[in-house]
Amino acid sequence: MVELNDDFVAHLRGRLPEIPGAQAARDRISIVHAAVEDLPDNEPFDLIVSGLPLNNFPVALVDQILSKFSRLLAAGGTLSFFEYVAVRRAKSLVCSKSDRERLRGIERVLGDFLKSEVRRDMVMANVPPAWVHHVRSSQAPIEARP
Repeated sequence: MVELNDDFVAHLRGRLPEIPGAQAARDRISIVHAAVEDLPDNEPFDLIVSGLPLNNFPVALVDQILSKFSRLLAAGGTLSFFEYVAVRRAKSLVCSKSDRERLRGIERVLGDFLKSEVRRDMVMANVPPAWVHHVRSSQAPIEARP
């Protein structure tokens, strides 16, 4: 788990030993107190699940984070992340001109990134409803390479 927020890191570290089943996987679970963009690229992940609120960040940071996810994702691996349905459109109706431009920039960055999307699920039971995007690494899995 990667978390930047000091208080949430402390909460996770205190809570992890209390979670049923976590003890059996304890040797495979670690909490890294850092920004995802500061992680080293030398240990790729087969699966990344992100809860980052990308629509709240500057465009350059969204681009940096998505690029980092691409580098962290193992060949054939999958990144899953969510965003609320129509949030950029709704925010654009009530925000400042500069924020509207920022949201359009995020839309462009995500549009390019989601060209590798393999599935998108709508979660209507969430309030507000959310899309869950599943993006697969464009590289073939190592086992499938000649």
